[in-house]
Amino acid sequence: GLEQTYVKLFSNYARNFARTQASSEVIAQLPRFILEAIAFGGMLLLILFLMTTNGSLNAVLPLIALYAFAGYRLMPAIQRVYISIAQLRFVGPSLNALVEDLKSLKPLNLNKNQSSLTFNKKMNCSKNNIIV
Repeated sequence: GLEQTYVKLFSNYARNFARTQASSEVIAQLPRFILEAIAFGGMLLLILFLMTTNGSLNAVLPLIALYAFAGYRLMPAIQRVYISIAQLRFVGPSLNALVEDLKSLKPLNLNKNQSSLTFNKKMNCSKNNIIV
């Protein structure tokens, strides 16, 4: 009968976690579209520049195709790098808090004068039974 109590206790934290998780995913995916727009816009500018300097599309078409293919192949790798960086920045404060907690731990002082436990009995292990 305590379900509602626990739901009330954890609902705000779960809602905050869901919001931050969703915003992290959106931030991680958003630059993909921006990078694609910049890449294709850059390709158009490169085409126009090369056409004006060489005068012919036929002369620059192989070079443009090479750049477009290379850019297309590099986009997923660049996106993965950005997603990883965004995730690291997202969990960074949690990791910093964990490191500070670990640094604040006090060392365990073992008293070497304490007597150790002695084992005075025989122990046999077999398939069917254990004798202590």
